[in-house]
Amino acid sequence: MLSDLFIGATLNGRELASSEPNRAVRFEQFPSESLSGATIYKTQSAELVEGGIATTIDLQTVSPLKYNGRQVSLKADALFYEIARDVPGASKTAPRLGGIYIDQFDDRKVGVALAFSYQDQPSVQKNVKHFGYNEDHSGDLNGDGKVDKTPWGWSDSIKRGKDKRSSVLGKVEWKPSQDAVITGDVYYAQAKIREPGLEHWSGDVGNWDGWQKSAYSNVDIRNGYVVGGTVTGVGLTTNDTLWTQDMDTFATGVNGKFNVGDWKVET
Repeated sequence: MLSDLFIGATLNGRELASSEPNRAVRFEQFPSESLSGATIYKTQSAELVEGGIATTIDLQTVSPLKYNGRQVSLKADALFYEIARDVPGASKTAPRLGGIYIDQFDDRKVGVALAFSYQDQPSVQKNVKHFGYNEDHSGDLNGDGKVDKTPWGWSDSIKRGKDKRSSVLGKVEWKPSQDAVITGDVYYAQAKIREPGLEHWSGDVGNWDGWQKSAYSNVDIRNGYVVGGTVTGVGLTTNDTLWTQDMDTFATGVNGKFNVGDWKVET
């Protein structure tokens, strides 16, 4: 399966630039309030913008002339992150706001749409990792003549941060006749990510061929595996990290569809 690096993306049929270090598009920057659908093309064809090796995804913004009458929708909700209770400094709630306004004018020849969204989502993680056991080259720790399998090491980490996203969309459709539709749209999205993290890890407790036997005390051995105890002279590495990413996406353009006799023209 190919990764998102090989996915091409278009917005209303126009190539969409990415603010990522690679070509991948952050689809979470396009909330449902501003979109009416998405078309996935698994194979390339002549009418598609070149670039999607794995697939091409075309995002379509709302079409105001496909609605009957004025439409107004507002929504507000929040998510609760229970794990944030165990991570100092982490936010527990994620407020989300969104809305859209759609209307038609001039005997349904002109349609307009305005949409917005905002989300302030915590980025919270808590992990503990075990590096497995020294199964073959450990030593006897409790004097019973049996090899006690010791862990190679462990790590624990936390991450607490924010993923803020906002977007606005403006779109105008003009249908002067049954044979012509012209649309113009402007889309702007902003995302700001800030994720501080803290990690501790140690890999110095494997007791290779019993050389750390004197460093172990108060060991808890179960079925031949050391699951607890005290170890002296062990190194500990601490990593204090900060990941930040600011992304701005701006897309605008004009599309036209025309019927000329038996011909259909799209621009």
